[in-house]
Amino acid sequence: MQIKKKLTRKQFLAQDDEVMSFMKKATIWVKKNASLIVFGVIGVGVVVAAVWGYRYKKESDFTNASRLLSEARMEYNAKVKGEASAPDDLQGAKSYKSKKDKYTAAISTLDQVLQLYPSQSGAEDALFLKAESYYNMGEYDKAILTYKQYIEKYNTKGAYKAQALASIGYSYEAKENYQEAARSFQKVVDDYQDYLLRDSVFMELGRCYEQLKDWEKAKDAYQKVAVNFPDSPLLKDAQSKLDAMKPNPATADSTGRDSGAAKAPEAAPVSETNKSPESNSQPPAVTGQTPETSQAPSAATGKVPETDKASETGKTPETSTPVQGQGNASEKN
Repeated sequence: MQIKKKLTRKQFLAQDDEVMSFMKKATIWVKKNASLIVFGVIGVGVVVAAVWGYRYKKESDFTNASRLLSEARMEYNAKVKGEASAPDDLQGAKSYKSKKDKYTAAISTLDQVLQLYPSQSGAEDALFLKAESYYNMGEYDKAILTYKQYIEKYNTKGAYKAQALASIGYSYEAKENYQEAARSFQKVVDDYQDYLLRDSVFMELGRCYEQLKDWEKAKDAYQKVAVNFPDSPLLKDAQSKLDAMKPNPATADSTGRDSGAAKAPEAAPVSETNKSPESNSQPPAVTGQTPETSQAPSAATGKVPETDKASETGKTPETSTPVQGQGNASEKN
């Protein structure tokens, strides 16, 4: 067994202390690397400042984009002298002499969102609402172009892609380009099985095929409404269309088809009193995680072109008025 050597007090104090030894080494290292340490501290400070600055700018951009988008919605739903007003909760303090004036103002504000804050979530809402504004002004070519820009930019995640595609159909229908309108409506019913307004789109599809004198496809579109949407408010309209297409033995031609059914029923003119009010719902606004609102602009709730000419003269445009939405589709019958 090894005997432990006993140290005197003097010998114990003379031994190297581990803590003191480390401190001495650390002091020497700091003196040798002082400049490196200073640059390191500065670098960390720069990184912290950059992260803080980025977060501040992001929050600031979000706030500014939200403010502009809210202002644009107020303009979109603003009062127009001599016409029915939008709901109080959507109106702002502004009022305009004509619909063209208010939609022009809305487009100007929406362009600021798109140009200054293109990466913000509100930019998606702004682009869609811009297309809606062009539609309501009766500028259908610009509306079609803007809806297509929306679909291209937000192809995989766009909240309103189906609605934008249907709106392209309404725009073509307003231009009396029934072939392109039918193509857009057909894509909606084929590709978007969960779209809430498919019954309305089928009705519009049937009307387009009637204009193209493709009676079988028109009948098939109306039949889809009658069979697949028994609770739809458009059911009676679809059934009326189907009844009008049934052969009448008294007037049937040699093929057994009713000769009177070979003509598309003329759309009844839409009086100013029966026009659908312009859309009051909005796209989801930018709120924080998603754009501020969560209401979609009303393209899907009942599209009726709102031209100043019609409102100022009291005359209904002679062209067929596209109606998007379940509550207004019957106006075109």
